[in-house]
Amino acid sequence: MESVTEQTLPRIVSRQEWLAARKELLAQEKEITRQRDAVSARRRELPMVEVLEDYTFDGDPRRECVPARR
Repeated sequence: MESVTEQTLPRIVSRQEWLAARKELLAQEKEITRQRDAVSARRRELPMVEVLEDYTFDGDPRRECVPARR
């Protein structure tokens, strides 16, 4: 285990430099969120497949059967 003195810590900067870096990171985080939301919307819009055979979900601790549409 490393001691605090052996760890590599981020450099110390002025509040103004930190704020600029934080705003840049926040913009990147927001863009990633927008992209994730767009992918999620596309996933929800995927067409469905008709289930023609009974399907069993085998999970712990129970099983569920979904009957096919007939």
